[in-house]
Amino acid sequence: MTQHEFDILLEKYLEGRCMPDEAALVEQWHARVTEQPKPLLTGAEQEVTAAELWQKIKHNTLPKKNFGKVFFTYLCAVAASLALVLWVGGQYILKHDGGDTAGKTLPKTDLEIRNTSGKIQKINLPDGSEVTLDPASTLSYPDSFGQLARHVYLIGKGFFKVVKDAQRPFMVHTGNLTTEAIGTSFSVNAPTGNAPIEVVVITGKVAVYDGSKKETVRQHKAILTRNQTVIYHTETQQLETGIAKNAQVIKSEEPGKPVIIDLTFEDVLLPEVLAQLKKAYGLDFILANEALKNCQITADLNALPLFTQIELICQSVGARYRAEGTHILIEGKGCNHF
Repeated sequence: MTQHEFDILLEKYLEGRCMPDEAALVEQWHARVTEQPKPLLTGAEQEVTAAELWQKIKHNTLPKKNFGKVFFTYLCAVAASLALVLWVGGQYILKHDGGDTAGKTLPKTDLEIRNTSGKIQKINLPDGSEVTLDPASTLSYPDSFGQLARHVYLIGKGFFKVVKDAQRPFMVHTGNLTTEAIGTSFSVNAPTGNAPIEVVVITGKVAVYDGSKKETVRQHKAILTRNQTVIYHTETQQLETGIAKNAQVIKSEEPGKPVIIDLTFEDVLLPEVLAQLKKAYGLDFILANEALKNCQITADLNALPLFTQIELICQSVGARYRAEGTHILIEGKGCNHF
């Protein structure tokens, strides 16, 4: 890890923005280089000391000469400062940097893009990933990603097409909510204030969770695949999974190999129809009644929205449907044997 990367890691730790593996790295290093107990300070002295040390760490730079010796001295100085900040800074950080940050100032990184135009703006990230940023939205990210993960910060709405890198997960931070992916495409809509945050997966798979909590205490974590969505209610910190309103037929990710799924049926049994829809959308369909398997469908469902397709199917066999989480349940008396 370079000195620049280490500086950024320390800043993230002090701001409470570290991922669990990053926080563990800082804490292990801190445990090795600091052992002495620190003097007790008053509440006012804690805030002043923490603020002064923060500025000292933030603005400290290394001279080019005698790099090895100076860098060691620099680490020791930062270690001593960090030890004191870790001891007295807990209350300071909780007081000044707690709670959901959606709609507030983004963490300080190297680059910040604000889309003040009236149209979408495309951004190329350092790893080759692409972001389509909606108007009145802001994206913040470093000029080079670290070795452990790729962190970006979003206010507003953006569509992400992520380059695969199994060693460095791609993480979109929107307030307390973290959307983590390796290589996929998805959209994130994080309005300002306490409005719910929505994540919709187009391809691949993502994990969505409350990033303000350590991995060991996270109670809610949603794993999403294509055409699935999750809504994060910021006030209750609850995740609600569902199906994307505008679910899209899946297209091949291989160039020159388009997938064409024909959704025209003539006297086709309902299970076969649903199998084609699952292939098209990547969603699960459940029949509540065995007799529904005897129903036959004749219909042209091409070029229709998913939920219109399901409604037409249900009308033709006297059934009804409801979305339960990330699958669709079809209920009805069913049909007689032919």
